Amino acid sequence: MRWIELEDFVPYAFIISIEHRNKRTISYFNLMKYAKSVASNLDATLLVYRDFAYEFFASYNNYFTDHGSFLELKNNISIKELHDLAVPFLTLDLVLALKNPEAVEILLNDN
Repeated sequence: MRWIELEDFVPYAFIISIEHRNKRTISYFNLMKYAKSVASNLDATLLVYRDFAYEFFASYNNYFTDHGSFLELKNNISIKELHDLAVPFLTLDLVLALKNPEAVEILLNDN
């Protein structure tokens, strides 16, 4: 059984958001919809639990700011830094699922 966690999709979601919309914010609602779509495309289990979220935000608080209903990428973080954070640890099938047009459309429709 395969699973994906926050570290697997959050940085890449922001790469997509910046490249396509030039936005540094994503609502948690759409982030979770995006993650579910990615997991579905991989036939994987999405592991997003409160403890994992706390650990993620503690580990990556220099990259992201939690605003309650949305997550913001800090202004000093570049796409290259996100790429360096995320891409070296992604498998090819996960990258393809992250780039899936249906999943990307979810992020592009975030208000």
